[in-house]
Amino acid sequence: MEGAMDRIAALEGLGRARAEMQTEEDLNQPPEFLSSIEDLLLTENSLAHFETRLTPINDPSMKVEWFHNGKQLSAGSRIKTINDFGFVILEVANVLARDSGNYTCKAINRHGESSVSCQVQVKGRQNIVTDPQLPKSFQTGTDSIHNLEERMWKREDISYEEMESKAPVFVTNPHNVTCYEGQAAHFDCRIEPIGDGSMRVEWYHDDKPIQIGSRIHTINDFGFVVLDIDWTFKRDSGVYKCIAMNKCGKAEISVNLNCKSKKDIIIDSQLPNGMSMDRLKELEAKKLEAANEEETEISIPKFITQIKSRAVAEGEPAHFECRVEPKNDPKLQIKWYHNGKEVDFGHRFRLTFEFGYVALDILYTYPEDEGEYVCKALNELGEDITRAELRCKELPAIQLENQVPKGMKKSEYLVQMEAAMKKYTTEMFLTEDDVYDSERRQPPRFVSQIQSITSLEEMQSAKFECQLAPVGDPNMKVEWFKNGEPLPSGHRFRTFHDFGIVILDILYCYAEDSGTYECKASNKLGTDSTKGSVSCSEKSGLILTPQVPGEMREQTLQQIQHLESHKMKSTTEGSSVSSAAPRFTSPISNSVLKEGENAHFEARLTPTDDANMSIEWFWNGKALKAGSRIRTFCDFGFVILEISPVYPEDAGEYTCRAKNVLGEAVTTATLSCSGKRNII
Repeated sequence: MEGAMDRIAALEGLGRARAEMQTEEDLNQPPEFLSSIEDLLLTENSLAHFETRLTPINDPSMKVEWFHNGKQLSAGSRIKTINDFGFVILEVANVLARDSGNYTCKAINRHGESSVSCQVQVKGRQNIVTDPQLPKSFQTGTDSIHNLEERMWKREDISYEEMESKAPVFVTNPHNVTCYEGQAAHFDCRIEPIGDGSMRVEWYHDDKPIQIGSRIHTINDFGFVVLDIDWTFKRDSGVYKCIAMNKCGKAEISVNLNCKSKKDIIIDSQLPNGMSMDRLKELEAKKLEAANEEETEISIPKFITQIKSRAVAEGEPAHFECRVEPKNDPKLQIKWYHNGKEVDFGHRFRLTFEFGYVALDILYTYPEDEGEYVCKALNELGEDITRAELRCKELPAIQLENQVPKGMKKSEYLVQMEAAMKKYTTEMFLTEDDVYDSERRQPPRFVSQIQSITSLEEMQSAKFECQLAPVGDPNMKVEWFKNGEPLPSGHRFRTFHDFGIVILDILYCYAEDSGTYECKASNKLGTDSTKGSVSCSEKSGLILTPQVPGEMREQTLQQIQHLESHKMKSTTEGSSVSSAAPRFTSPISNSVLKEGENAHFEARLTPTDDANMSIEWFWNGKALKAGSRIRTFCDFGFVILEISPVYPEDAGEYTCRAKNVLGEAVTTATLSCSGKRNII
C-alpha cells in the first residue's frame, strides 16, 4: 500500500518521490510550449479559459507566470491557475470589459524561458436598463437609491485607500488537528484586508512549499483562507505555516498536524463471538507453558527421517519432506541442491522449514528437473545431509494417453467405450482397469473369445465378435487369419476394431469360406489370439425334390411319367441319327446388373428331342464350368444359364453353343455389372 501511495504522490509531485522521478533529460531542457493559446471573443460574465501544454513536465525549478497587458496576474476569487502534469491553465470567471487585452504565459527554469500570448476581447452588454423603473408616485424612492449608491461608492473609496496602506493581519487562527491515517484534515482562518489584489497567500509544510494536487486543496476568497487535505498519511504530520504578504508587509501563522498511523498487524483478539473467557485463558495458559519450557541443548544437525526418491510425469507436482533436529536452533540453516547447484526458489519451487519439518515442493515438473536432490542442514556445530532422486517422464508432443485424472470412477473414455459396446454387442466384459495406462505393463488380452459357427448355409452371413484389452493402446495391432493364412480384405469381409471391440463380418458365405479363423492381437509387450471355425454347407445346383403341394403331388407325378414315357418312346422309335442341325429360335439377351443381383440367360433351341445334341457355355471365349454360383439347364428345348450372385469380375461376353452331327448354332450376349463401394 505504501508503495502505491508513493507512486500517487510522485505523480502528483508530492514529497521526495517527485525528485526521485527526475531524469537527466528532464533536468537539461529549457521550457517549451507544445501548443499555443487561442484568441478569444467573449461576452460579459462568461468564462475565459486558456490552456496549453509545457515541457519538461517534472522540472522542480520550473516557474509559470501569467500577465495581463504586461502586468502580472494574481490568483483570486475570479482568477484560477493550474500547472500540473505538463498542463498550464488559466481561467477567468465572469469576465468584464476591462478584462480585454493581451494575455501572456511565461515559463522560466534555470536553463531558459519561453512564453506564449493571445488576445481577448470582451463585449459589454447593451441591454442593461439604467433608467428608474419606479412609478411616478415614487420619486422620493429614486432619490433614496441615488443617496445609497453615493454612500456605497464613498465607502468603497475609503476602504480602498485604507487597504492600500494596511499590511496583512490574521483575524482568526487555525486549530491544531489530530487524526488517523486515511482521515481528512482541515485548516481555516480569516485575514484582512479583504479584496487586496496584491495579496499573496502561501502554505508551507515543515518549511517546504506545498504542491497543490488531487489530495490537497487551498481556498483564498473574501478574507477566508482554507487548506484541505482529503486523506492523510503518516508523512503529512508536522508544522503547517500560512504566509500572507502584500506590498505593505506580511503576516504568518503556524499550526500542527498529528497523523497517527494504523497498525499493519492486527494483534487484537479475533475470536468469534460467544467464546468463553475460561476457554481463552486455558489456551493462553498452554501458550505460556510452551514458552516457559526449558530450551533443549543445541546439538549437531541430524535428519530423523530421510527424503524419498520420486518418479513423476511431466507437469505433475513433486514433494520431498523430512524431519531434522534440533528444532529450536535459531541459527540452523536449510539449503537444497539440485545436481550440485543450489536451488533457486521461485514460483515453481517452494521451501518449508518449521519446527523441525523440512519440505521442498515443485508445483509442476519438467524433464530438466530430473536428477539428485540434496537437503543440507547446518549450524555452528556441524552439518548433515539427506539425498534422493527425481525422475520425470517427458510427455510426447501428441498426447495419446488417457487424460482422465487417476481415481476418477467414470471417465469419458469409459462412457464412450460403453456406448460402443451397446451399439455393437449386448454384453460388456471390459472394465475401467482395462483402459490403457502408459505407466502400467498391459500386454494384449482377449477378455471374450470368438465363437464357432457350424450351422451355416450358403449365402448366409457370419459374424465373429470378441473384446480386447487394453482399450485405447496406440501400439495395438489386430490381424485376422483363415487356416493360418492372412485373411484378404474385400467387399465380403469387413473388420472393425475400436473401444476394445473386435469384429469380423462375412456378408454372405460360400462353401469355400469354411475353415478355422484366428484373430491375433499384438503390442510392444506381447501377443494374444482367439480362434473359431466356420462350417458352410453348399446348396445343390439342381432342385431334385418335388416343389408341388402335397394334394397335387400324385397327379403331377403321373403326368410327368406320361410325358417322359412319350419322350422315351419317340426316342426309341426314331433313329440314332439327328434329324436336323441345331437352331436357336430365340437368342439370349444382354443384361445390365448391380453387384449381388442374379443373372439369367435364356434361349429356345430346336430340335428339342435330339439325343446327340451337346450344349456348351463360354465366358470371354473360355469354357464356363458349373459351380455353386453358376448353374446350367437344358430340357424341352429350353437352354438356361444362371449366375447367383454376380460380381463385377463376372462382366463380359457369354456365348451358348449347340452342336450335333449335322451342324452347330451359336448365340451371344454381354453382361455388365457395377460394383458396390468397399467403404460405406
